[in-house]
Amino acid sequence: MEALGSFLLWSLDSILADFAIQQSGTKGSKKVAQKTPSKSQVGLFVVLAMVLRRKPDALITILPTLNETPKYHGQDKLPLIVWMVAQASQGDLAVDIYGNETNVPLKETRKKVWLVDSKGLIVKSRLDSLQHFKKPWAHDHEPVNDFLDAVKPPSSLLLQAM
Repeated sequence: MEALGSFLLWSLDSILADFAIQQSGTKGSKKVAQKTPSKSQVGLFVVLAMVLRRKPDALITILPTLNETPKYHGQDKLPLIVWMVAQASQGDLAVDIYGNETNVPLKETRKKVWLVDSKGLIVKSRLDSLQHFKKPWAHDHEPVNDFLDAVKPPSSLLLQAM
């Protein structure tokens, strides 16, 4: 479990460093070219999600570090931390935490969260085949089967939209 905790922290550090680079590149410029995530960045999100979904207890092992280390604090880090909790809890807990932090009702917060499962983006056209806990997360959208297509625009923008 210690190795998974180390991997989670390394992943979080890598993602936060990438966000910092993206944000520093956008300050002061009026016209910004959108940076497309590399496959390795997208891959890091995918592997991180897989680890958190398969071994949610790994997140519990790093919570003291997240709480005690200032580099993981701040409004700009909240969407990523919430996303990690969402992966470990399949969304409900994360949306509740985010809603409480931002004073946004649960129903409105769910509209901002898009989930992907093994068959693609969770959309209303798949309601009949979805497990009961996935149904509240279904959005009106055309089906998207490929994960890379589902995360366009870049996942960092999706996280920032929350």
